[in-house]
Amino acid sequence: HLLYARVIHRFGNDNVSVYYQHAQFAKDFKSYTILGRVYAEALRKHPRVIGLWIEAASHEFFGCPGEDDEEDENDDNEKNTQKGSADGGRVGKGGTGGSVSNARVLMQRGLRVNPNSKELWKQYFALEMHYVQKIRGRRKILQLGGEEEEADGSGNKKNANDDHAMALVIYQNAIKTISDDINFRLSFIELCQSFPQTDEIEDKIMLSIDKDFDGSEDAWIARITYAAEKSKKNIEHNDNDENGFLTEWKVEKDETRFGIDTSDSLLDLLNKATDKVPTAKMYLFTFQFVRSRMREMLDEVAADGKNSTNNEDVATALSPEAAMSITKQALFLDKTLKKALSPSTENVVNSSPDLILELADYLLHSGQPRDSVDILKRAVGVNNKNKAVRTDGRIWIRWSDIVGRIEESSSPGCYDHKAARDILQMGLQFIDVNESGHCMVLIELIRLLLDDCGQRETSSGKIQKEGEYLFSLVQRLLLLCARDSSSPSLYGVREEVVGAVVPDLCLRHLHLSSTLGGIKKARRSYESVLFQSGYVRSCEGMDDDEVDGIRSFFEACLEVEKSNATNVTMNVTQKEDTSKMIGRRSAKKIKAKPMTATTTAVTKKEMRHRLRRIYDAAIGFFQEGGNDASAMEYKKRRDEQLIFA
Repeated sequence: HLLYARVIHRFGNDNVSVYYQHAQFAKDFKSYTILGRVYAEALRKHPRVIGLWIEAASHEFFGCPGEDDEEDENDDNEKNTQKGSADGGRVGKGGTGGSVSNARVLMQRGLRVNPNSKELWKQYFALEMHYVQKIRGRRKILQLGGEEEEADGSGNKKNANDDHAMALVIYQNAIKTISDDINFRLSFIELCQSFPQTDEIEDKIMLSIDKDFDGSEDAWIARITYAAEKSKKNIEHNDNDENGFLTEWKVEKDETRFGIDTSDSLLDLLNKATDKVPTAKMYLFTFQFVRSRMREMLDEVAADGKNSTNNEDVATALSPEAAMSITKQALFLDKTLKKALSPSTENVVNSSPDLILELADYLLHSGQPRDSVDILKRAVGVNNKNKAVRTDGRIWIRWSDIVGRIEESSSPGCYDHKAARDILQMGLQFIDVNESGHCMVLIELIRLLLDDCGQRETSSGKIQKEGEYLFSLVQRLLLLCARDSSSPSLYGVREEVVGAVVPDLCLRHLHLSSTLGGIKKARRSYESVLFQSGYVRSCEGMDDDEVDGIRSFFEACLEVEKSNATNVTMNVTQKEDTSKMIGRRSAKKIKAKPMTATTTAVTKKEMRHRLRRIYDAAIGFFQEGGNDASAMEYKKRRDEQLIFA
């Protein structure tokens, strides 16, 4: 302690961490008297440090373990209020803790110095909630029961339902000081949900939010979410029909009480919310909320169907009440969709890519793919002045995907998604190369071309032409993903290309090139990746999936060259046998040049050189990224196959 005292004397005015270290040392050695003095001195010198007030109050209330701390709480509170361990006094005999009065005093002093500290207000609120649980636990032990009355410190009687009165006062004072932050108020709801039997105080908090933030989308979203949780809790409580930590919840249809027992009440709230606050965020929440509830109901029926002996269809297995509820929710979504697409709110919809995608997905799953296409087409059209929406790659990709599905349904077995590819090509022309959406659309176009080319006849001239176009697209993708020492990528869009996406596309292009053009096209494919781009310079900054994908690409390149070496050796043997059988003169007539020993040696030397280049590229890739184990593995394989073979 003397050493810490000297350090604090020298550095305590500038470094608050010294006090934390001394406090922890005092706790470890159970020096509780000194601990109180440490907190007192720390708070005098650093009153603006919120963590010190919280830790000191926590020490006063929760304390540290002791042997003789089972004194009467009221006597302790009176003594501790007079002394105050944060002022240098000692609480208890063998340890500390249990003094809610001292903890309150510290919190109040901290708030007087730091009135705008959100964390301090929330911790003060949590302190009172902990104290309520302590009182309830004592009440249960003494078998007083929840309906009994208890005497407070002044001798008056108070009812158990008034337990949260102090916490409510703290909340009201907090929102008076910080009145314009809805997330601050919602954080009190989250705190309440960490404790049992907090329905009433949660309702009062929600009422204050509803009153002060009637025009806020976040307030409406919080109100609807809270009503749904209450409804679910009520259903579960009625099903269990047990008395536990949760108090009995009586269903009321008065909206000020938030007692929601049917989906109709939630739909009414959503309808009022979109009327009151017709923003993109509000419409997006409405569709996601209702659709998720519909999916939950269908998933529950499907799960019950799997466990039953009757293999009924999900729609048939729905109860009449559930079927009616889903029908009402579907009709509500149709009505909300028309309201969202009306001329007065159309600009609101076209300002949010997430809302556009949500509406398109809803129409697609409702059996209206062409209406879904119309929404996406209008979003990227010239009439939409919002550039962020028009350059969002997800919209172009979703539009292409739906058009491709329409093509497949109209022409089963069709492997030419021309309309879908045209949309993606249009997106590439419209979105600037430095936008992240350009890279997303480019990846999707390469995937679509790989799928189409892989399912056609390799002898057609059209596929050869598309193969060249595909090669140019892969080159562009490698350029976007290039790495150097100064930046992770050339255009700063590497974060959009995650995992093994690019290595997988390069691997598929290598296999397709080998199928279409043999060893020459395959070499052109892998050389453009390994030696003509900066993509595989180093594995630094790549995640495990991407590194594994590039490792697979290295292995595929080695396999291509090894397979070619095997084929060349077989061809040499066949040509030598042919020369012996039909003679050199006949061999000249069929233009079969005999393979000499010199020619065979040159061919083997060239193949060994190509294999060495691939191995060296793999070694450099892992070595530059600090993966020495993988680098040594490839170096060992290179030496075994090319030097010591």
